[in-house]
Amino acid sequence: AGQQPSKPVVIQLFSAECPKTCQNFVKLITTAGKTTKQNPKPCYRGSEFHRIIDRFMVQGGDFEFLNGKGGYSCLSGKQFLDDESFSMPHDQEGRVSMANRGQPNTNGSQFFITLAATPHLNKKHVCFGQVVQGMETVHAMVQVERDTSTNQPVPMQRIVIVDCGLGKGEEEEEEEETHYYCDSSSSDDSRRKRRREKRKERRKSHKKKKKKKKRKSRRHRYDSDSSSEDDDDVEKNGARKKKRNEARE
Repeated sequence: AGQQPSKPVVIQLFSAECPKTCQNFVKLITTAGKTTKQNPKPCYRGSEFHRIIDRFMVQGGDFEFLNGKGGYSCLSGKQFLDDESFSMPHDQEGRVSMANRGQPNTNGSQFFITLAATPHLNKKHVCFGQVVQGMETVHAMVQVERDTSTNQPVPMQRIVIVDCGLGKGEEEEEEEETHYYCDSSSSDDSRRKRRREKRKERRKSHKKKKKKKKRKSRRHRYDSDSSSEDDDDVEKNGARKKKRNEARE
């Protein structure tokens, strides 16, 4: 707890086995902007991992209430998605699967990432992806302080998805699978880090401005000195010419 994750989480989507489920997921990660309690928006950016159970799973994706009581499918005309396929088993850590409302065909926007093999979830939840990078970040979520009655992180230890989108993992660049990355962190830590970065940027820009002012003032001084020297030379030459003319006369 209290540490900034070193890596984003990268997920390979099983779009061949679960095309609609993946389409719903992709739409939620690529929608611009961010969701908040005051202004809920169907996108994962700004949502939280609201439920964490050690040696089992971490759950997130409620963009509506941020606490596990909301969220819905963002595909047109359907609040919930049907159970599309149970072909991919929950046989290892890092499986990404749809959370439901305890009944078949009630998949909305919430999902979970397994922390171990969970075979008892087979044929009950649609597994549609696998974490291929950043599993250490997922395991780090378990370290935050949680409410023992709800398994929710306490307010000062909230885990927020600060950014997400489509891309390719570092080790998978030559392959053409679709990946999802999620940069999640304790909200307190991310705010502090952003503040520190902003302060550094301000200091740098302030120093640059000072240097520019010094350079300008030096140039101005040199220019004025050289111009005064030129004026003196002109006056001296004029005086010499006058003396010559007088001597001739």
